[in-house]
Amino acid sequence: MQDWIPLNGKSKGSFKVVMSNESEIDAEKVFDERKADHKILNAALTLQDAHPDRKVILVTKDINLRLKAKSLNLVSEDYETGKVKDVDDLDQGSTVLERVSSQKISDMYRDGFCEVSDIRGLKDVKANQYYILKSSKNSVLSYYNPETQKMEKVEKRTAYGIRPKNAEQTFALHAITNPDVRLVAIQGVAGTGKTLLALAGALEQRRDFKQIYLARPIVPLSNKDIGYLPGDIKSKLNP
Repeated sequence: MQDWIPLNGKSKGSFKVVMSNESEIDAEKVFDERKADHKILNAALTLQDAHPDRKVILVTKDINLRLKAKSLNLVSEDYETGKVKDVDDLDQGSTVLERVSSQKISDMYRDGFCEVSDIRGLKDVKANQYYILKSSKNSVLSYYNPETQKMEKVEKRTAYGIRPKNAEQTFALHAITNPDVRLVAIQGVAGTGKTLLALAGALEQRRDFKQIYLARPIVPLSNKDIGYLPGDIKSKLNP
């Protein structure tokens, strides 16, 4: 494995294991510490010395390692496969549909559901996608149930004494308390009730589970304090 081995054909690239440091520069001596990061740097430097006619690039998510690599005149890049280029492109989880037949909306209030084909303008329906259906006279909150393959009305339910105040909170609580949905991700600005809704939904279903875990990062992210409300680590984690 110390020789270049093709990956599923010559056009797919090759790999090998770099066992020793044969570079003139020793990252462990430069940074005065023996650690895995410096061994990785030494492997890249060894390749760079062994192939002066090729461009050697160290690819890593570790920004500190990238900075160290650049300080040693080693080209370094972030691993960007799967990275979100534009947050606006993320699925919002809910869609607003205008000019829906008021009769169909009334039918949903009466029956609790309707066929997908009955909703004009409904395209690319995804499982558990939420919709705000509007007409000139009325509107209804709904979601696509992949089990029944129908558009179903979403009721504003209370969970552990917590009642949603808007459509987004109603959708979030509906997803959290839906036993067919095994994972729910909620995104929003501070103070919009993400933690409160998640905890209320969990406590509402406490009889269905053996244990509930509430995990919060104790290290502030992006130079922001932990959570929206004031308080230190002890006051927020003691409860």
